[in-house]
Amino acid sequence: MLSVAAFSLLSLLPLSLAAQHEHELGRRTASYDPVTTVTQSTAVPIATVVPIGDPRGPGRGLPPRGQQYRLNSSFEITDTPLTSTFKATRSYDWLIASVISIFLSIVIDANIINRAKTAAPDGYSRNLITINGLTPGPLIEANVGDTVIVNITNTLASSTSVHWHGMYQNSTPWMDGVPGMTQCPIPAADDTSNGTFVYEWVAQDYGTYWYHSHSAVQYTDGLQGPLIIHSPDDPLKRGVDFDIEEVIMMADWYHDEASTIVNELLDSGYQGSIAAPSPQSALLNGQGEISTQHPD
Repeated sequence: MLSVAAFSLLSLLPLSLAAQHEHELGRRTASYDPVTTVTQSTAVPIATVVPIGDPRGPGRGLPPRGQQYRLNSSFEITDTPLTSTFKATRSYDWLIASVISIFLSIVIDANIINRAKTAAPDGYSRNLITINGLTPGPLIEANVGDTVIVNITNTLASSTSVHWHGMYQNSTPWMDGVPGMTQCPIPAADDTSNGTFVYEWVAQDYGTYWYHSHSAVQYTDGLQGPLIIHSPDDPLKRGVDFDIEEVIMMADWYHDEASTIVNELLDSGYQGSIAAPSPQSALLNGQGEISTQHPD
Protein backbone atom coordinates (compact mmCIF):
# COMPACT_ATOMS: atom_id res chain seq x y z
CA MET A 1 0.00 0.00 0.00
CA LEU A 2 1.40 3.40 -0.91
CA SER A 3 -0.16 6.82 -0.69
CA VAL A 4 1.64 10.13 -0.88
CA ALA A 5 0.76 13.58 0.43
CA ALA A 6 3.39 16.18 -0.47
CA PHE A 7 4.05 19.39 1.44
CA SER A 8 6.49 22.30 1.27
CA LEU A 9 9.18 20.72 3.43
CA LEU A 10 7.66 17.41 4.42
CA SER A 11 5.85 14.35 3.10
CA LEU A 12 4.10 11.43 4.75
CA LEU A 13 4.09 7.98 3.19
CA PRO A 14 2.36 5.06 4.90
CA LEU A 15 3.61 1.85 3.32
CA SER A 16 4.69 -1.75 3.91
CA LEU A 17 8.37 -2.18 4.77
CA ALA A 18 10.12 -5.46 4.00
CA ALA A 19 13.61 -4.55 5.25
CA GLN A 20 15.73 -1.63 6.39
CA HIS A 21 19.28 -1.23 5.11
CA GLU A 22 22.02 0.82 6.70
CA HIS A 23 25.22 1.99 5.09
CA GLU A 24 28.19 4.11 6.00
CA LEU A 25 30.26 4.77 2.84
CA GLY A 26 32.22 7.65 4.29
CA ARG A 27 29.18 9.46 5.65
CA ARG A 28 28.28 10.67 9.10
CA THR A 29 25.05 9.12 10.25
CA ALA A 30 22.71 10.06 13.06
CA SER A 31 23.82 9.11 16.54
CA TYR A 32 21.50 8.58 19.47
CA ASP A 33 21.46 7.79 23.15
CA PRO A 34 18.31 6.45 24.84
CA VAL A 35 16.07 9.21 26.18
CA THR A 36 13.63 8.68 29.03
CA THR A 37 10.12 9.67 27.97
CA VAL A 38 8.03 10.79 30.91
CA THR A 39 4.46 11.84 31.49
CA GLN A 40 4.38 15.32 32.90
CA SER A 41 2.33 15.86 36.02
CA THR A 42 3.82 19.10 37.32
CA ALA A 43 5.41 22.20 35.86
CA VAL A 44 8.68 21.62 34.03
CA PRO A 45 11.47 24.16 34.63
CA ILE A 46 12.84 25.92 31.60
CA ALA A 47 15.86 24.24 30.04
CA THR A 48 19.23 25.94 30.42
CA VAL A 49 21.42 25.99 27.33
CA VAL A 50 25.04 24.89 27.79
CA PRO A 51 27.90 24.78 25.25
CA ILE A 52 27.81 21.99 22.68
CA GLY A 53 31.47 21.93 21.70
CA ASP A 54 32.32 21.00 18.12
CA PRO A 55 29.06 21.39 16.14
CA ARG A 56 30.26 18.80 13.64
CA GLY A 57 30.85 16.18 16.30
CA PRO A 58 28.27 13.39 16.55
CA GLY A 59 25.90 14.17 19.38
CA ARG A 60 23.58 12.27 21.64
CA GLY A 61 19.90 12.82 21.26
CA LEU A 62 16.62 11.47 20.07
CA PRO A 63 16.04 7.73 19.97
CA PRO A 64 15.55 5.98 16.63
CA ARG A 65 11.95 5.63 15.60
CA GLY A 66 11.98 1.83 15.59
CA GLN A 67 8.34 0.75 15.28
CA GLN A 68 6.85 3.89 16.82
CA TYR A 69 5.39 4.89 13.46
CA ARG A 70 4.08 1.41 12.66
CA LEU A 71 0.30 1.58 12.88
CA ASN A 72 -1.20 -0.50 15.65
CA SER A 73 -2.40 -3.81 14.15
CA SER A 74 -4.85 -4.23 17.03
CA PHE A 75 -6.38 -0.78 16.56
CA GLU A 76 -10.13 -1.32 16.08
CA ILE A 77 -11.28 0.44 12.94
CA THR A 78 -14.97 1.13 13.47
CA ASP A 79 -17.73 3.61 12.73
CA THR A 80 -19.30 3.05 16.18
CA PRO A 81 -18.65 6.67 17.21
CA LEU A 82 -20.85 7.77 14.29
CA THR A 83 -23.73 5.38 14.95
CA SER A 84 -23.88 5.39 18.73
CA THR A 85 -24.31 7.87 21.56
CA PHE A 86 -20.89 6.66 22.76
CA LYS A 87 -18.02 8.79 21.54
CA ALA A 88 -14.48 7.42 21.72
CA THR A 89 -11.88 9.84 23.09
CA ARG A 90 -8.18 9.75 22.24
CA SER A 91 -6.20 11.76 24.79
CA TYR A 92 -2.53 12.77 24.61
CA ASP A 93 -0.18 14.72 26.90
CA TRP A 94 2.52 16.62 25.03
CA LEU A 95 5.59 18.44 26.31
CA ILE A 96 7.02 20.80 23.68
CA ALA A 97 10.68 21.59 24.31
CA SER A 98 13.75 23.00 22.60
CA VAL A 99 16.86 20.83 22.47
CA ILE A 100 20.44 21.83 21.67
CA SER A 101 22.63 20.60 24.49
CA ILE A 102 20.47 21.11 27.52
CA PHE A 103 20.09 20.08 31.11
CA LEU A 104 16.49 19.33 32.07
CA SER A 105 15.14 18.85 35.57
CA ILE A 106 11.74 17.20 35.22
CA VAL A 107 9.75 16.68 38.40
CA ILE A 108 7.62 13.55 38.13
CA ASP A 109 5.91 12.18 41.24
CA ALA A 110 8.53 13.87 43.44
CA ASN A 111 11.36 12.21 41.48
CA ILE A 112 13.82 14.43 39.66
CA ILE A 113 15.22 13.09 36.40
CA ASN A 114 18.30 14.99 35.22
CA ARG A 115 19.04 14.40 31.59
CA ALA A 116 21.60 16.05 29.31
CA LYS A 117 20.62 15.89 25.65
CA THR A 118 22.11 16.90 22.35
CA ALA A 119 20.57 16.33 18.95
CA ALA A 120 22.30 15.54 15.68
CA PRO A 121 19.65 13.98 13.40
CA ASP A 122 22.04 13.82 10.44
CA GLY A 123 25.30 13.90 12.42
CA TYR A 124 25.42 17.69 12.79
CA SER A 125 24.48 19.05 16.23
CA ARG A 126 21.95 21.89 16.24
CA ASN A 127 18.94 23.21 18.05
CA LEU A 128 15.55 21.67 17.30
CA ILE A 129 12.06 21.32 18.76
CA THR A 130 10.69 18.10 20.21
CA ILE A 131 7.38 16.72 21.43
CA ASN A 132 7.87 14.36 24.37
CA GLY A 133 11.52 14.12 23.40
CA LEU A 134 10.78 13.15 19.78
CA THR A 135 11.07 14.86 16.44
CA PRO A 136 8.97 14.24 14.43
CA GLY A 137 6.43 14.02 17.21
CA PRO A 138 4.22 11.13 18.37
CA LEU A 139 1.83 9.33 16.05
CA ILE A 140 -1.87 10.07 16.51
CA GLU A 141 -4.37 7.40 15.44
CA ALA A 142 -8.14 7.83 15.62
CA ASN A 143 -11.37 6.80 13.90
CA VAL A 144 -13.72 9.15 12.09
CA GLY A 145 -16.03 10.49 14.78
CA ASP A 146 -13.52 10.15 17.63
CA THR A 147 -12.80 13.11 19.87
CA VAL A 148 -9.09 13.94 20.00
CA ILE A 149 -7.78 15.76 23.07
CA VAL A 150 -4.18 17.01 23.22
CA ASN A 151 -2.92 18.65 26.41
CA ILE A 152 -0.05 20.95 25.46
CA THR A 153 2.68 22.15 27.81
CA ASN A 154 4.98 24.66 26.11
CA THR A 155 8.48 25.04 27.59
CA LEU A 156 9.82 27.04 24.63
CA ALA A 157 11.04 30.60 25.10
CA SER A 158 8.59 31.57 22.33
CA SER A 159 4.86 31.09 21.86
CA THR A 160 3.64 28.17 19.79
CA SER A 161 0.59 26.44 18.31
CA VAL A 162 -0.40 23.17 16.61
CA HIS A 163 -2.41 23.02 13.39
CA TRP A 164 -4.18 19.76 12.50
CA HIS A 165 -3.61 19.75 8.76
CA GLY A 166 -6.62 18.49 6.82
CA MET A 167 -9.06 18.49 9.75
CA TYR A 168 -12.21 20.47 8.90
CA GLN A 169 -12.80 21.74 12.45
CA ASN A 170 -16.51 22.11 11.78
CA SER A 171 -18.02 23.78 14.86
CA THR A 172 -14.54 24.06 16.46
CA PRO A 173 -12.67 26.68 14.36
CA TRP A 174 -10.86 27.88 17.49
CA MET A 175 -9.06 24.51 17.58
CA ASP A 176 -7.50 24.96 14.13
CA GLY A 177 -4.21 26.11 15.62
CA VAL A 178 -3.52 29.26 13.57
CA PRO A 179 -2.39 31.97 16.02
CA GLY A 180 -3.74 35.42 15.34
CA MET A 181 -6.47 33.92 13.14
CA THR A 182 -8.35 31.20 15.03
CA GLN A 183 -6.70 31.30 18.45
CA CYS A 184 -4.32 33.21 20.65
CA PRO A 185 -0.86 31.61 20.61
CA ILE A 186 0.07 29.21 23.40
CA PRO A 187 2.18 31.41 25.71
CA ALA A 188 5.92 31.03 25.97
CA ALA A 189 7.47 29.72 29.17
CA ASP A 190 8.81 32.23 31.68
CA ASP A 191 10.68 32.02 34.98
CA THR A 192 7.63 30.82 36.89
CA SER A 193 5.45 28.77 34.56
CA ASN A 194 5.02 27.11 31.18
CA GLY A 195 2.39 27.92 28.59
CA THR A 196 -0.51 25.46 28.40
CA PHE A 197 -3.46 24.80 26.13
CA VAL A 198 -5.91 21.96 25.50
CA TYR A 199 -6.91 21.11 21.94
CA GLU A 200 -10.18 19.18 21.55
CA TRP A 201 -11.72 18.38 18.18
CA VAL A 202 -13.60 15.64 16.32
CA ALA A 203 -12.03 13.70 13.45
CA GLN A 204 -14.32 14.19 10.46
CA ASP A 205 -12.61 12.61 7.46
CA TYR A 206 -10.32 9.59 7.11
CA GLY A 207 -6.89 9.55 5.54
CA THR A 208 -3.21 10.30 6.04
CA TYR A 209 -2.57 13.74 7.54
CA TRP A 210 0.01 15.58 9.61
CA TYR A 211 0.08 18.14 12.37
CA HIS A 212 2.53 21.00 12.64
CA SER A 213 3.18 24.28 14.36
CA HIS A 214 1.62 27.31 12.69
CA SER A 215 3.80 29.72 14.68
CA ALA A 216 6.59 31.32 12.68
CA VAL A 217 8.59 28.50 11.05
CA GLN A 218 8.78 26.13 14.02
CA TYR A 219 7.63 23.10 12.04
CA THR A 220 10.84 23.30 10.00
CA ASP A 221 12.78 22.88 13.25
CA GLY A 222 10.91 19.69 14.11
CA LEU A 223 7.49 20.60 15.54
CA GLN A 224 5.40 18.28 13.36
CA GLY A 225 4.22 14.69 13.24
CA PRO A 226 1.83 12.16 11.66
CA LEU A 227 -1.94 12.06 12.07
CA ILE A 228 -3.84 9.01 10.80
CA ILE A 229 -7.67 8.87 10.74
CA HIS A 230 -9.26 5.46 10.09
CA SER A 231 -12.63 4.45 8.71
CA PRO A 232 -14.29 1.17 7.63
CA ASP A 233 -14.89 2.96 4.32
CA ASP A 234 -11.18 2.92 3.51
CA PRO A 235 -10.97 0.80 0.32
CA LEU A 236 -7.66 -0.79 1.41
CA LYS A 237 -8.17 -3.36 4.17
CA ARG A 238 -5.55 -4.53 6.67
CA GLY A 239 -4.92 -8.26 6.33
CA VAL A 240 -6.32 -8.24 2.80
CA ASP A 241 -4.52 -5.54 0.83
CA PHE A 242 -1.52 -5.19 3.15
CA ASP A 243 -0.06 -6.72 6.32
CA ILE A 244 2.04 -3.92 7.81
CA GLU A 245 1.22 -0.23 7.69
CA GLU A 246 3.89 2.28 8.63
CA VAL A 247 4.31 6.03 8.33
CA ILE A 248 7.47 7.55 6.90
CA MET A 249 7.92 11.28 7.28
CA MET A 250 10.31 12.93 4.85
CA ALA A 251 11.67 16.39 5.57
CA ASP A 252 14.31 18.80 4.31
CA TRP A 253 16.85 19.51 7.04
CA TYR A 254 18.94 22.65 7.47
CA HIS A 255 21.95 23.10 9.73
CA ASP A 256 20.82 26.61 10.65
CA GLU A 257 17.60 27.18 12.55
CA ALA A 258 14.68 28.21 10.41
CA SER A 259 14.38 31.57 12.20
CA THR A 260 17.99 32.40 11.28
CA ILE A 261 17.39 31.56 7.63
CA VAL A 262 14.16 33.57 7.43
CA ASN A 263 15.57 36.62 9.23
CA GLU A 264 18.59 36.74 6.93
CA LEU A 265 16.44 36.24 3.81
CA LEU A 266 14.30 39.21 4.88
CA ASP A 267 17.42 41.30 5.47
CA SER A 268 20.22 41.13 2.92
CA GLY A 269 19.98 37.47 1.98
CA TYR A 270 20.97 34.11 3.40
CA GLN A 271 24.50 33.01 2.53
CA GLY A 272 24.66 35.76 -0.08
CA SER A 273 21.38 34.96 -1.82
CA ILE A 274 17.74 36.01 -1.51
CA ALA A 275 16.63 32.70 -3.04
CA ALA A 276 15.21 29.92 -0.89
CA PRO A 277 18.22 27.83 0.21
CA SER A 278 18.77 24.16 -0.50
CA PRO A 279 18.76 21.91 2.56
CA GLN A 280 21.94 20.28 3.83
CA SER A 281 20.25 16.88 4.08
CA ALA A 282 16.93 15.07 4.25
CA LEU A 283 15.47 13.20 7.21
CA LEU A 284 13.36 10.05 7.19
CA ASN A 285 11.45 9.79 10.47
CA GLY A 286 13.91 12.19 12.05
CA GLN A 287 17.09 10.45 10.87
CA GLY A 288 19.51 11.24 8.08
CA GLU A 289 23.16 11.57 7.19
CA ILE A 290 25.60 14.08 5.74
CA SER A 291 28.85 13.72 3.88
CA THR A 292 31.90 14.19 6.10
CA GLN A 293 33.62 15.85 3.15
CA HIS A 294 30.88 18.47 2.77
CA PRO A 295 29.12 18.86 6.15
CA ASP A 296 27.81 22.35 5.31
